[in-house]
Amino acid sequence: MKAASIPQRENNWLKTPRIHRDPDPEKILMISQFDGGIGVEWTNSGGSIADDAVNYVTSNKSINIVSTNSVYTHVNKTLAADFSTYTHFRYRFKCDDISKLTGLTFWFGTDSGYNHTYYFAFVPKDEPLAWQEIIISKDAFSVSGSPNWGSIVRTKVRVLANANVTVNILMDEIVAIKTEATRASIIYSFDDGYLSQYTEARRVLDAYKQAGVLFMTNYAYGQSGYITPAQMLALQDAGWEIGSHTAHHLHMTTLTAGQIENEIVANLKYFHSIGIRPSSVMAYPFGENNDTVKNVVKKYFSFARSTQTTFLNQSLPMVNRYMLKCIFLDSSITLAQAKALSDSAVANKGILIFACHQLGAVADGLTWGISDFASLVAYNAALDADAGITFNWLAQKYGGC
Repeated sequence: MKAASIPQRENNWLKTPRIHRDPDPEKILMISQFDGGIGVEWTNSGGSIADDAVNYVTSNKSINIVSTNSVYTHVNKTLAADFSTYTHFRYRFKCDDISKLTGLTFWFGTDSGYNHTYYFAFVPKDEPLAWQEIIISKDAFSVSGSPNWGSIVRTKVRVLANANVTVNILMDEIVAIKTEATRASIIYSFDDGYLSQYTEARRVLDAYKQAGVLFMTNYAYGQSGYITPAQMLALQDAGWEIGSHTAHHLHMTTLTAGQIENEIVANLKYFHSIGIRPSSVMAYPFGENNDTVKNVVKKYFSFARSTQTTFLNQSLPMVNRYMLKCIFLDSSITLAQAKALSDSAVANKGILIFACHQLGAVADGLTWGISDFASLVAYNAALDADAGITFNWLAQKYGGC
């Protein structure tokens, strides 16, 4: 794309619009930081486990759970916990090679033998070499026997490797969460600044006095088929939030920390030069991120949206603010499926983020139908939800999330 000159208002402007507050301790219950030592806090059966004092996030160590050749490794912790008033659980872990992992299961039992238990089994598919944080609604756990969330005495993590290989899972933290949300929140986000986001998405959202979140780069400046600076300002005036998508939409995981910071700062300076207010949120280009990327992003933003689609019913407080998940509106999803996701968000008082590139007459890998988008917005407007809101609005309502 051709280069374009950008009128500068202040060359030295730099803003860090962080509005995050730490979650209320009464809303968060620490179950384990995996720092109590193997054989003391956690014990295993099958496979092997070891303390890891090098790779951790929360405290001063994590636990490495090793499974080999289709043999389960179980690690158990004794509890005396009442989770009846908690709504979600957050797990932080890292896998050395997800392609070698058959499954990961989390358990809570009301007896030592797990005859009466809640369990959640899945295969992680995102961020294979970085710390993952997933938030699981209590309602998503399967039930075996007659367990009771009010009297949990054991919790377990179970790891299973594929045949003839070894897989390592580092466990760093388990937290129980009480949601602060009074109702569901639905956000419409738009990437890259395609013109239809201004001509079509704004028209639909305006009809319901709602807004979107535009994630914009510098490289589209002056290009045909993209939103202009004047149109960006018009969206801002209409209540939209303009979030960062970096300057050049590069693969951030291939850059150094300094290069990542340069991409963010150049984007923020461009926004300021045309009159765009600072935002609390960015979207990772291509959804790609790792710990280096996140550490830089945290210096400038309160939230970051990924392209992960697993466990969409995110909760408040936002304990996973730098890996917000979304569902892309394109030919891979039907209107009925999108409405079902909205219904689930309402049932769980969750945060649902839709993402979109283009709106057009016919859906494809980059486009969703205009009529379907209009129908979805109308449907969501009638739900018991705060629909068509921004991240700044959400943070202000819930005190920073």
